[in-house]
Amino acid sequence: MTVILCACLVATGIVGYMAFSLGVSTMRANTYRLSEADIARYRLTDFPLEQAGRFAADYARICLTHDATPGAADQREAQLARYVSAGTDPTCGWNGEGTQTVSDASWTGESEPIDIGGYAGKARMMTVRVLTTTGSRVVTVPVYVADLQSGDGMRIVGDVGEMPQPTLADAPEPDEPADVDAGLGDALVQGEFFQQFFAAWGDSNGPALQRFMTPDATSRTSSGLGGTSTQPSIQEARVFLPEGADQSDGTYAWKTGEVAEAWIWVSWRTPGAGESTVETRAYRLQLVKTTQATSPSQEWAVRDIRGGVPDVKGG
Repeated sequence: MTVILCACLVATGIVGYMAFSLGVSTMRANTYRLSEADIARYRLTDFPLEQAGRFAADYARICLTHDATPGAADQREAQLARYVSAGTDPTCGWNGEGTQTVSDASWTGESEPIDIGGYAGKARMMTVRVLTTTGSRVVTVPVYVADLQSGDGMRIVGDVGEMPQPTLADAPEPDEPADVDAGLGDALVQGEFFQQFFAAWGDSNGPALQRFMTPDATSRTSSGLGGTSTQPSIQEARVFLPEGADQSDGTYAWKTGEVAEAWIWVSWRTPGAGESTVETRAYRLQLVKTTQATSPSQEWAVRDIRGGVPDVKGG
């Protein structure tokens, strides 16, 4: 009986200790607060940054649009008046002379809290990049938000400031890419494998694409451009050998199932309101050796396609 009683007391003590420990742990967890440095580092805030960034960009687009033709300046001021507080410059700094058109304005992701008076916690300087006919401009736009949860009640609460452009860096020297299988690249160009694939891909021609894709091809390979770009012309093609490939006899014997990366430069015609525009775009293709055939263009298939090709020269 004594042994049982002692065991119960011990168990009760353990449970009590665990409950106390958990209670202390819970209390500590509930009272923990992120430091200002953590908030800044992880960009944690109740402020609706995306909405305020779009609002600032809309204002900057109107602000940096200059049209001195009769009536245009008055219309611009009327548009600006819908955004600004009473003490903000109603002309947004323009003296009414000259012409400037804005093609794009977007928030850069950078912002700075405005911590004065009633603005504290509800206003930020939003950095906006604006592309104009005279070049690229960077401006800071002060935005106030009345309701932080819904993002309602926004207002421009001050004058914009011109800021320096982002600092450009020298590109580092990249690692050398793998060796090129020039023979295979030429064969796939001359056999019109790349030409026919991009023609089908540009038109999003599903039945035609099936002839050039692997069964496990990615969705971007099977979807295509939907006819937004047409009449592809292959400007250059580089097919890279596998790492450590043996070319002792000057050629490489590709085996069924092996994967090759190809870089392709394609000129497209982009239909427009008037004459079509010719633009060259670069792609990275993942090719799979599917079978042995009499022609290289019949024994390869595309598993994936990605846009963009890196600069292998650097600097």
